[in-house]
Parts: sequence; structure tokens; C-alpha cells
Amino acid sequence: MTRLLAAIRVLCLIFVACIFINALHAQTAPSITTQPSSKTINQGTSTTFTIVASGTSLTYQWMFNGSAISGATAASYTISSPTPHNAGNYTCVVTSAGTASTTSSTATLLVYVPYVVRTIAGSAYTMGSTNATGSAASFLSPQSLVADSSGNLYVADTGNSIIRKITPQGVVTTFAGTAGITGTTDGPGSVALFNYPCGIAIDPSGNLYVADTYNCTIRKITPAGVVSTLAGQAPTAAIPSPINAGSTNATGTSAKFNFPRGVACDGAGNVYVADTINGAIRKITSAGVVTTIAGSAANTAQSLDGNGTAARFDYPYGIASDVSGNLWVADTSGQTIRAVTPAGVVTTPAGLAGNAGSSGGTGSVARFNQPASIAVDSTGNLYIADQVNSTIRMISPTGDVSTLAGLAGNVGQTDAAGSSARFYNPFGIAVDIGGNVYVADTQGETIRIATPQTPDLFAPTIQTQPVGSTIIQSNSYTFTVVASGNPLPSYQWMLGGIPIPGATASTYTIASAQGTDAGSYTVVITNSIGSITSNAVTLNVTTIPVITAAPVATTALTGSTATLSVSASGTGLGYQWYYNNVAITGATSATLNLTNVATYQRGNYSVVVMNSAGSVTSTSAPLSISTNARLVNLSSKANVGTGSSNLTAGLVIGGTGSKNLLLRGIGPTLSNFGVSGALAKPQLTLYNTASTVLATNSGWGGTTALSNLFTQVGAFSLATTSSDDALAQTQSAGAYTIQITGANSTTGIGMAEIYDADTGNPSARLVNISSRANVGVGSSALVAGFVIAGTSSETVLIRGVGPTLGTNYGLTGVLARPSIIVQNSAGTSVGTNSGWGGTTTLTQIFNSVGAFSLPTTSLDAALVVTLAPGAYTATLTGVGSTTGVGLLEIYEVP
Repeated sequence: MTRLLAAIRVLCLIFVACIFINALHAQTAPSITTQPSSKTINQGTSTTFTIVASGTSLTYQWMFNGSAISGATAASYTISSPTPHNAGNYTCVVTSAGTASTTSSTATLLVYVPYVVRTIAGSAYTMGSTNATGSAASFLSPQSLVADSSGNLYVADTGNSIIRKITPQGVVTTFAGTAGITGTTDGPGSVALFNYPCGIAIDPSGNLYVADTYNCTIRKITPAGVVSTLAGQAPTAAIPSPINAGSTNATGTSAKFNFPRGVACDGAGNVYVADTINGAIRKITSAGVVTTIAGSAANTAQSLDGNGTAARFDYPYGIASDVSGNLWVADTSGQTIRAVTPAGVVTTPAGLAGNAGSSGGTGSVARFNQPASIAVDSTGNLYIADQVNSTIRMISPTGDVSTLAGLAGNVGQTDAAGSSARFYNPFGIAVDIGGNVYVADTQGETIRIATPQTPDLFAPTIQTQPVGSTIIQSNSYTFTVVASGNPLPSYQWMLGGIPIPGATASTYTIASAQGTDAGSYTVVITNSIGSITSNAVTLNVTTIPVITAAPVATTALTGSTATLSVSASGTGLGYQWYYNNVAITGATSATLNLTNVATYQRGNYSVVVMNSAGSVTSTSAPLSISTNARLVNLSSKANVGTGSSNLTAGLVIGGTGSKNLLLRGIGPTLSNFGVSGALAKPQLTLYNTASTVLATNSGWGGTTALSNLFTQVGAFSLATTSSDDALAQTQSAGAYTIQITGANSTTGIGMAEIYDADTGNPSARLVNISSRANVGVGSSALVAGFVIAGTSSETVLIRGVGPTLGTNYGLTGVLARPSIIVQNSAGTSVGTNSGWGGTTTLTQIFNSVGAFSLPTTSLDAALVVTLAPGAYTATLTGVGSTTGVGLLEIYEVP
């Protein structure tokens, strides 16, 4: 068992640790390992933004110009057919389990309208070697071309085995070689001969270099048209093709190539060769020295990245050199684009080896189908003749692959823009200093130009207006506008028409709003084409209330109206008043009116002023309740029985000094008031708390002194010979009991009366008078009359006790469920109760007046009333006409 308990403790610790770790994870922001990259694409070309992040239970939300893109909640976001209106700033908010989040860096998307394609020379599907202008000229499987600085094009017209020249005006001539005649002859113009030349390049001096493929040589043509052999061993009668082919590194004609198809030049006079069958990249210095810088002829064709000769190529056709000395290779059978650094390091920046296709994207996501030729512009964009797809592709400096013109799988010779244009197995591509792309459309037998269009420039337009709000002081708020424009617009947020310093993004955030931030906001959106101002929106800042006038100390007489008030500044104010730190139900306005105020309402009052921004509590204001009223009489009528069923009245004298009292026990005289069955001869006895008899009377004797006292206190007169009882007593502060019994155990209706016989405003007061008797029905109910003297109202607690007499004090035959009704002298009810309910307020008042406690679930009755001076009657009966011993109590509430 000990081991089991220990194991359970360990498991609990592990569980708690897991919760703690999970909580830590929930509070840790994700880490972004790959940020989304900026892109420049053509209209209609699908593009994808991608982010890579680490963290727990990641979620994603892509944003465009600061606004969430609906449904863009994956790690990548694709725009399938973008227009210039999609140009703008993109970010991604990555959130981990819990609420911690990280926002990516901004990726900018620029969208251009597509290249427009037209034919500048040759006629669709017309083979020949005609020199002429434009469509009157003809070609035979042209496979490569290059542009010089003057706008002239030089074309390797492969099937004709000649080099053609096209002027900017479209005039086609034969620059070197003779159409239809193959050979290896060096010399000027038509004297020179070629054998299926596939590649052509130009150096800064205007010299042309030709990959003379079937001769396995690299030829040079001066600007004057003189042809020479730079490197490679041409076939001869003694060493015919392909025996002359090889991979020897040497100088000039001692070197060997194996059907080279691509050639490129750098600015230092070096020539680079895509030595196709050898699967190697060769270099020829200006002195004619040939070396292998990447790949190896000694191995089977394949695609393998690596350093120098450790790398492998799969029948590379095209090659280009950029301004940084990097080489770019169209690795044709490998279906990839390869890069070779000046140090000979080979990588694959686009495409996936052995996987043909036409999709765009970045890196290995992109696909090609027999890319045959490649060119590079001064900004690092690559252009590819994607031969089998019959499309022109572009790779941006960030590595994003897109289609400039043509539609994969669709061949033709249509001149049009973008994907509406058609090509037919284009092998050659070139780009000039103006960004024009030239295409040797091989099986179309034409030379085409794709002209870049200027961006679709337009003034800013607003797609989503900013939204105003009402916020709480110190909270944050972000204004957002969604707009588009090309060029990308700038932003300036305004408050009340005045520019906000630094608020120059598509969003503007107020981190901790104060009252001074409230007002009218706009944003001015501007680019070089124009500007637009947003709708004006209002920000309301709800500030925490400020109490300008707190409630003040107040004094009121019992029975009057006590008024407390508060003044506060702020909007949307609400109020809650408190009495001794307890909320007062329904007291929810700026003014608290306490009507018919009672002494138990003395205490401290405060008010909480609130709105949506917060709350403030006033200082406490004491309420003093004064009174000059007092209880001066209790008359209790009931059925007088024997034993515990006699009529008992209690009184408590409070204050200081002594109290003069008139005590009476009435029986016979009740018949004068229509009461039948009156007690024939009552006997009155006064006891103290020790049950000591202090005085007794069994016939008042008709004395003048007592008669005068009756008149003084307002008691009805008694016949001088009546058997009613009366005592004049002076008693000190304390509790006393009066019992009314019948002489010789007789029974009947009797009445006990207690009068305050003092005059003026005595210091001693009657603070409690009570009566206990057998409660019957009808005229046998326990009825207590009491009188309040003075000029102000008096607050009294009246209780009708039955059940608690039995449970707590052992009496039998008690009233099971008492009911009280209090009436004024006109017989109007001023209060009723038949179950006190166990309330906290009544419990506190019981304690304050010294009344014994009642169980909270008891069926005893109790109520508190504030009454004006006058005579009142409290009647105690049983609910449902039940009977039993009951106690009726009246307390002065100080």
C-alpha cells in the first residue's frame, strides 16, 4: 500500500508538471524560421506565400495591408490569379496554443501585366533560308539567339547551319555560313561553314561565340563576320564525327567537346560551354585554355549538386552568366535549373530532378519540361525557354518561378499577351538591356519578341474603410484601412485634420487611449498617380468617472425623508448606493431618498459611480437619525386563563434614572366597551427578573390620586367601586413582568395596561413592552394597544412569537404559526407579517434592541415599522384560526 501511495504521488507530480509545462508553452510565442518573401509576378500568374514556424498547436492568419484575409489560415497562402489590385504588403500572424503570437516580416507583392508577344521575323511553320524583312524571311529550326547593344539579333539558324542577323527594323540577312552547306571552314561571311550550330553568345566587344554542335567545336565570329575556331577538335576525314568528340581539357583545338549546345560569355573574356553529351560545364579563357569547372564526362548523366567535378548534370543545353560571375544552366533532361558559383559550387535553385511539369512556385515546388535555353538580365531575373511546355518562364531573384507567356501544353504561333500567346517548342531565349525577351520559336520557324509592359498604374482606392468605436480609457484601439494602388501607396493618419506624427502605415494603433485621443480620424492614401481620403470616423474614449461632489453627512428625524446625493463627471454613468458597505437593492440613481426613515437606518452611506471604463467609490457619509418620540402605553387584551394561560405583560425600562408607571389590570369595566365574558375580579402582580413580587393589587380602591393619574396619562376612567386593579409605581431601569389572573382561579377576558406616567422628556424610557397570553380566535385574539408620544416618528419592532416559546423555552400548547396585523387609530393596516423569513436586517435589529433570537427557519412573526405619534393596535392571531400560547412584543428601535 505504501508503494502504491508513493506511485500515485509521483503520477500527480508528473501531471502537475505537464500542466505547468503546457502552460509555459501556451505563453511562449512561436518562432518563425522561414519568413515569407517578396515577389514580383505577372498578372494572372499563380503565386504562393509560405511561412515556416515552430511552436505548439500553431494557427495562422495571413494579412493584406494589415487586414485579415478571410480563409487564409494555413502555413501558405496562394493567390491563384492575381491582378494589380493584389499588389501590396502581406504578413502572417502565427499563434501558438494559448494567446502568444508572432507576426512575420512584410513580404511585398508587385503585379505586372503580362508580356506582349509578337513575331518579328519568319512566318509560322514556313521553313527556308530567305533573307528578307519580317515575315518574308524564313528559318529552319532556329535554336538560339543573342542581342547586341545596338538592338541587333544574331540567330543560330540550326537547320540551315548558318548564323543570321536581324536589325531593329526586322531586316534578316545571313551573317556567316552558307545555307544548306555544312562544314568546318573558318573564314569571312559565307566562306565559313558550320554544322548544326545550337548555341550563340556575345561578349562586351561584340564578338560572337557559337556552339557548333555537330562539329564539337566553339567558334568565334568578329563584328566584321570573320569566323575562327576558338577551341575543340573539328571532324576531319581522318577523324570523322563523332570520333573527334571527347572531354579533353587542353588549349584551343587540342581540347575536345562532345556535342556542346550552349555557350555564354562573362565580362572578363571567358567563354563557358554547356558540354551536353559530356554532362559538364567547361570554361575557355581568352587564351583558349579549356578546363572543366563542374560535372564530369566520366559518369552517367544525372542531377547531383556538389563541388566542381563532384556535381552531375543531365544533358545540359542552355547556359548564361550573370554580373556576379555565377553561371545558370538549363539542365534539360534533368528538368531543372542549376547554378554554378565562381568557386564551382553547383546547386539546384528551381525544379526537381526527373520531375517534369509546369507549376510555378519556389525552389523544388516549381516544374519544367525540357528547359532548353536560359538568359539573365542585369537585375538577376532569369528567363527560360521551357521547350516541351512551349512557354517562357521567369525566375525572380528571390527564386519564385512564374510563366511570362504561353500556356503549358498548348502549341501554336499566336501573337498575344501572356498566357494567350502560343509557342511551338521554343529552344532559344535572349534578353536585351531594355528588358525585351527574344525567343527562337524552333518548330514554329519564327523569331518572336515578348515586350514587358509597364505596370498597371492606378491611383489608390479604398476597399475597406476605417471603423470608429467607443472604447474604455487605457484600452488600445487599432484603426485599419485596406487600400490598393500601383505604385504602392503611402499613408498618413489624421486626428481632427492634423497629421499624427509617425502614423504612416495602413494601420494606426493607440496603445493606451486617453480622453485627448477622442475625436475624428481620417487617413490620406497617396501614390504618384493620385490620393484619396478615407471616411471620417469617430473615436469616443469613455473615461473613468470623477466624483465632483461627494455625499455629505446628514441628520434626519424618524419618519422624515433623508436625502443623500452625489455628482460625478463622465459618460454612461451608473450608480450603486451602499449602507455600511452592503449594497442597497434598487438604489441606483445619483440621489438616494430614504422615506419614512427609521432609527435602524443610522450608519454610513457611500456610493459607487461606474461606467464601462471603471468605477470610483465616494467617501462615506454618516446618516444620523434623531427622535423625540417614545412609547408611553401598552394595553394588552386577552383571554385570562389559569396557570400558563394567564395574561402576562412585560416591560423594559431603558436609559438612566427611574420611571414613573401606571399599571392596570382591567376586567369588569371591559363590559362598558361591549366585551362579554370579562374577567370578574382581576388580580395584578408586578415582578422583577428574579420573580420577586414588587407590588400587587386586587381592586384599585377608587382613590383620587389614581383617578388624577388616569387623567394625566390619558387612561379611560374606572368606577370607584369597580373591581379593576391599578398601581402607581416608580421603578429603576430594568425588566419587569405584570401578571393578570382571576381571583379564585376565575377566567375571562382581561386587559393589562402599562402607562409611562412621566411628564416632559424623561431620561428613562419604555424600550420594550410585551404581552403573553392564550391566543384564541375572534374576541379571544391577543390584542395589544400602544401609544407613541412626541412630535417625530418612532421606529418599533413588533414580534409575534409562538413556536420558539416551545422549542427554546419549554412552553406547551404554543401558537404554531403566529400572524400580526398593526393598525392605526382609524383601523387602517400599517403592517402585517406571518413569518419573519430569517432576514439579516431583522436579525441585526433583534440584537440591537436586546430581543432574544429566533431561528431563521421559525414561523414566528416580526416586522419593523416607523410610526407617527398616535395610538396603534397590534393583533396576534393564529394562521388558519389556530390557537395557543403566544407572545406579542413591541420594542423601541434606537
